[in-house]
Amino acid sequence: MMRYPWIHIILFAGFIVFVLLGIRSSFWLVIFACWIAFSLAILIWGSSSVCSGMYIKVICRVNTDEKKMTITFDDGPHPVYTIAVLDTLRQNNIKAVFFVKGREVAKHPDIIQRMDEEGHVIANHSWSHSHWFDLFPYARMRQELENTNLIIHNAIGKTPRFFRPPYGVTNPPLAKTIKKLNLTTIGWSIRSMDTVGKDPEKLVSRIKNKMVPGSILLLHDNLSQAEDILGRIIEMGNENGYKFVPLDELLNIKAYDSN
Repeated sequence: MMRYPWIHIILFAGFIVFVLLGIRSSFWLVIFACWIAFSLAILIWGSSSVCSGMYIKVICRVNTDEKKMTITFDDGPHPVYTIAVLDTLRQNNIKAVFFVKGREVAKHPDIIQRMDEEGHVIANHSWSHSHWFDLFPYARMRQELENTNLIIHNAIGKTPRFFRPPYGVTNPPLAKTIKKLNLTTIGWSIRSMDTVGKDPEKLVSRIKNKMVPGSILLLHDNLSQAEDILGRIIEMGNENGYKFVPLDELLNIKAYDSN
């Protein structure tokens, strides 16, 4: 895992080397273009890969020999599909993590209250989850995260410490925001692809092939097939001896601020 300042130092040093080599070569422009393309590829990968850790530490799984893992949901709460997911979790006595959007919490605070009452962890997934979130300046990113934590606190009296970046994209303004707000950034080790895959059996088979102790599974609770997929995952996990535990237990850290 390599952080942002070191990446820039390495890329800049490499650029200087390439320039010095290029001065003696008739292919200077080609060498220059190749290095620029390489540098951009590294930065794009580091930004778009949530587990790269280029800009900030991101927890994507836990090293453990115990067959336990955490189920997480993004993008809710949804007035119909989240309720069905909560029902399934309650029937199976499983606690999950819900990375919620602030604007949806404002519409459905009762669902957030139910999540809390039933022992689930509620976490920050920004206010709007805008398609342009990654281009927001620091001030707006901070406002999004602060407003989301505030609306959650108003609903359950607790301020989340866990945050998941929209689309799993990180960059310097977001890293600064997370540091200022003292949040713990959570990624995933298994992406279910439930937003694009339509066959629950194939999705569950894919998840099974990637399951290892300490996994963090990404699902979405704003999808019509969410309840069906969750039920199949629970059944598959039980058959393979896995225990589903809440994220704070898996990480052994507190899910909410103490104040």
